[in-house]
Amino acid sequence: MKMAGGSFYIQNSNKVPLGEDAHFICIEEKIIGLADGVDGWAKKGIDSGEYSRQLVRNAELSIHKQKDQKNKIQPMEVLNEAYFNTKCQGSSTTCILTLMCDNVHAFNLGDSGFVGIRDRVIVYKLEIQQKGFDFPFQLGNRVKFDDSSVEQEIKVTVRT
Repeated sequence: MKMAGGSFYIQNSNKVPLGEDAHFICIEEKIIGLADGVDGWAKKGIDSGEYSRQLVRNAELSIHKQKDQKNKIQPMEVLNEAYFNTKCQGSSTTCILTLMCDNVHAFNLGDSGFVGIRDRVIVYKLEIQQKGFDFPFQLGNRVKFDDSSVEQEIKVTVRT
């Protein structure tokens, strides 16, 4: 089974120069991920996009490390290692998923996520994790935030 991936980012003109979100796509390893920076940090003068970008860079480093060690890529390990190595201020929701055999294997935290679409019909939609309205679970440093231990593990069978 093959995975195709792509992305398109429309920057909001009111946002910080690089935006608050970041992503990566590793087609060969069949793994993609995103970090959706929490915009509330802007009120404190903090660019949460820097947190998101560092988180996905660290996820990519973890993927390449696992690949170099000839290990099967483990999305939970990728997310945990990325989280523990991200040191800048800010916070983010996140989702990392990979295609393994005939399953989508994902780890999600917060209101990021994915949907499965077949023949233009949504066949799977991930439930979001939130503590209250507009208050999703999130990863972050320097203050009390959730950590990667509250992430959802999802396995969805795909049809070829």
